[in-house]
Amino acid sequence: MAPAWSEPTARWKPRSRKRFRRVEHENQGPKGPWFFCYLDLADNLDTNVLLYSIGAGPADAVKVETATALLDREDCILSFQILQEFYVQATRASRTVALPHNLARSFVEKWLRFPVVEGTTNLLLAALEIRTRCNFSYWDCAIIAAARAAGCETLYTEDMRHGRIIDGVAIVNPFRDAA
Repeated sequence: MAPAWSEPTARWKPRSRKRFRRVEHENQGPKGPWFFCYLDLADNLDTNVLLYSIGAGPADAVKVETATALLDREDCILSFQILQEFYVQATRASRTVALPHNLARSFVEKWLRFPVVEGTTNLLLAALEIRTRCNFSYWDCAIIAAARAAGCETLYTEDMRHGRIIDGVAIVNPFRDAA
Protein backbone atom coordinates (compact mmCIF):
# COMPACT_ATOMS: atom_id res chain seq x y z
CA MET A 1 0.00 0.00 0.00
CA ALA A 2 1.39 3.38 -1.00
CA PRO A 3 1.77 5.99 1.73
CA ALA A 4 -0.95 8.64 1.88
CA TRP A 5 1.55 11.46 2.34
CA SER A 6 3.74 13.26 -0.15
CA GLU A 7 6.57 15.77 -0.04
CA PRO A 8 5.40 19.01 1.56
CA THR A 9 5.20 22.06 -0.63
CA ALA A 10 5.58 25.55 0.72
CA ARG A 11 2.49 27.69 0.17
CA TRP A 12 2.71 30.93 2.04
CA LYS A 13 0.62 33.98 1.39
CA PRO A 14 0.85 36.69 4.03
CA ARG A 15 -2.60 37.42 5.34
CA SER A 16 -3.76 38.93 8.56
CA ARG A 17 -6.92 38.25 10.51
CA LYS A 18 -7.76 41.13 12.78
CA ARG A 19 -10.59 41.39 15.24
CA PHE A 20 -11.79 44.17 17.47
CA ARG A 21 -11.14 43.23 21.07
CA ARG A 22 -11.40 44.89 24.45
CA VAL A 23 -8.01 44.78 26.11
CA GLU A 24 -7.56 45.24 29.85
CA HIS A 25 -4.75 47.59 30.72
CA GLU A 26 -3.19 48.29 34.11
CA ASN A 27 -2.90 52.04 33.56
CA GLN A 28 -6.00 54.16 34.04
CA GLY A 29 -6.80 55.90 30.75
CA PRO A 30 -9.31 58.67 29.98
CA LYS A 31 -12.02 56.07 29.25
CA GLY A 32 -11.22 53.61 32.00
CA PRO A 33 -8.61 50.93 32.76
CA TRP A 34 -9.08 49.38 29.32
CA PHE A 35 -9.01 50.30 25.66
CA PHE A 36 -10.19 48.84 22.36
CA CYS A 37 -7.70 47.95 19.68
CA TYR A 38 -7.16 45.66 16.74
CA LEU A 39 -5.03 42.65 17.52
CA ASP A 40 -3.73 39.98 15.21
CA LEU A 41 -5.32 36.81 16.53
CA ALA A 42 -4.28 33.32 15.64
CA ASP A 43 -5.36 29.79 16.39
CA ASN A 44 -3.20 27.10 17.94
CA LEU A 45 -3.02 23.63 16.41
CA ASP A 46 -2.42 20.45 18.38
CA THR A 47 -0.22 17.55 17.30
CA ASN A 48 -3.15 15.46 16.03
CA VAL A 49 -3.93 18.12 13.40
CA LEU A 50 -0.38 17.81 12.07
CA LEU A 51 -0.53 14.01 12.14
CA TYR A 52 -3.88 13.85 10.33
CA SER A 53 -2.57 16.21 7.66
CA ILE A 54 -0.07 13.57 6.50
CA GLY A 55 -2.83 10.94 6.25
CA ALA A 56 -2.94 7.33 7.24
CA GLY A 57 -5.33 5.80 4.75
CA PRO A 58 -8.69 6.24 3.02
CA ALA A 59 -10.63 5.90 6.30
CA ASP A 60 -9.12 9.20 7.45
CA ALA A 61 -9.96 11.15 4.26
CA VAL A 62 -12.29 13.62 6.00
CA LYS A 63 -9.79 14.20 8.82
CA VAL A 64 -6.96 14.68 6.29
CA GLU A 65 -9.05 17.27 4.44
CA THR A 66 -9.96 19.10 7.66
CA ALA A 67 -6.36 19.10 8.93
CA THR A 68 -5.01 20.26 5.58
CA ALA A 69 -7.53 23.12 5.48
CA LEU A 70 -6.41 24.25 8.94
CA LEU A 71 -2.74 24.13 7.92
CA ASP A 72 -3.46 26.03 4.70
CA ARG A 73 -4.47 29.02 6.79
CA GLU A 74 -1.87 31.64 7.53
CA ASP A 75 -3.09 32.59 11.01
CA CYS A 76 -1.96 29.55 12.96
CA ILE A 77 0.53 29.23 15.76
CA LEU A 78 2.40 26.12 16.83
CA SER A 79 4.41 25.40 19.92
CA PHE A 80 7.84 23.86 20.12
CA GLN A 81 6.25 20.95 22.01
CA ILE A 82 3.75 20.27 19.21
CA LEU A 83 6.49 20.12 16.58
CA GLN A 84 8.48 17.73 18.79
CA GLU A 85 5.45 15.51 19.37
CA PHE A 86 4.71 15.43 15.64
CA TYR A 87 8.23 14.29 14.79
CA VAL A 88 8.26 11.58 17.47
CA GLN A 89 4.81 10.22 16.57
CA ALA A 90 5.27 10.44 12.78
CA THR A 91 8.57 8.53 12.82
CA ARG A 92 7.55 5.99 15.48
CA ALA A 93 8.42 2.48 14.22
CA SER A 94 5.10 1.05 15.45
CA ARG A 95 3.12 3.57 13.35
CA THR A 96 1.21 1.97 10.46
CA VAL A 97 3.09 4.11 7.94
CA ALA A 98 6.09 5.61 9.72
CA LEU A 99 7.70 8.57 7.99
CA PRO A 100 11.40 8.46 7.27
CA HIS A 101 13.46 11.02 9.18
CA ASN A 102 14.06 13.31 6.19
CA LEU A 103 10.38 13.52 5.26
CA ALA A 104 9.27 14.18 8.85
CA ARG A 105 11.98 16.83 9.11
CA SER A 106 10.78 18.48 5.88
CA PHE A 107 7.26 18.73 7.30
CA VAL A 108 8.60 20.31 10.50
CA GLU A 109 10.66 22.77 8.46
CA LYS A 110 7.62 23.63 6.32
CA TRP A 111 5.55 24.38 9.42
CA LEU A 112 8.22 26.74 10.74
CA ARG A 113 6.52 29.34 8.53
CA PHE A 114 4.08 29.67 11.44
CA PRO A 115 5.09 31.48 14.61
CA VAL A 116 6.40 28.96 17.15
CA VAL A 117 5.98 29.41 20.90
CA GLU A 118 9.22 28.41 22.58
CA GLY A 119 9.32 26.59 25.90
CA THR A 120 10.22 28.84 28.84
CA THR A 121 10.15 28.59 32.61
CA ASN A 122 7.17 30.98 32.65
CA LEU A 123 5.33 28.63 30.29
CA LEU A 124 6.20 25.71 32.56
CA LEU A 125 4.79 27.52 35.60
CA ALA A 126 1.66 28.55 33.68
CA ALA A 127 1.11 24.93 32.62
CA LEU A 128 1.48 23.74 36.22
CA GLU A 129 -1.04 26.34 37.36
CA ILE A 130 -3.53 25.22 34.69
CA ARG A 131 -2.93 21.60 35.72
CA THR A 132 -3.85 22.49 39.32
CA ARG A 133 -7.18 23.95 38.21
CA CYS A 134 -8.16 21.69 35.30
CA ASN A 135 -6.66 18.29 36.10
CA PHE A 136 -5.52 17.70 32.50
CA SER A 137 -2.23 15.99 31.76
CA TYR A 138 0.79 18.25 32.09
CA TRP A 139 1.40 18.02 28.32
CA ASP A 140 -2.13 19.23 27.48
CA CYS A 141 -1.72 22.05 30.01
CA ALA A 142 1.55 23.07 28.37
CA ILE A 143 -0.23 23.31 25.01
CA ILE A 144 -2.99 25.44 26.54
CA ALA A 145 -0.40 27.65 28.27
CA ALA A 146 1.45 28.13 24.96
CA ALA A 147 -1.82 29.04 23.21
CA ARG A 148 -2.65 31.54 25.95
CA ALA A 149 0.87 33.02 25.87
CA ALA A 150 0.55 33.53 22.11
CA GLY A 151 -2.81 35.26 22.50
CA CYS A 152 -4.75 32.52 20.73
CA GLU A 153 -8.51 32.36 21.11
CA THR A 154 -8.85 28.79 19.81
CA LEU A 155 -6.96 25.54 20.28
CA TYR A 156 -7.81 22.94 17.65
CA THR A 157 -7.46 19.45 19.15
CA GLU A 158 -9.41 16.24 19.51
CA ASP A 159 -7.73 15.33 22.80
CA MET A 160 -9.65 17.65 25.12
CA ARG A 161 -13.31 18.36 25.76
CA HIS A 162 -14.85 20.28 22.86
CA GLY A 163 -16.34 23.63 23.85
CA ARG A 164 -14.44 24.09 27.09
CA ILE A 165 -12.80 27.47 27.59
CA ILE A 166 -9.64 27.63 29.69
CA ASP A 167 -8.02 30.99 30.41
CA GLY A 168 -9.70 32.51 27.36
CA VAL A 169 -8.67 29.69 25.00
CA ALA A 170 -11.60 27.76 23.49
CA ILE A 171 -11.04 24.05 22.89
CA VAL A 172 -12.43 23.08 19.48
CA ASN A 173 -12.43 19.57 18.03
CA PRO A 174 -12.26 20.13 14.25
CA PHE A 175 -12.81 16.38 13.66
CA ARG A 176 -15.94 16.16 15.78
CA ASP A 177 -18.26 15.65 12.82
CA ALA A 178 -15.87 13.44 10.84
CA ALA A 179 -17.30 9.99 10.24
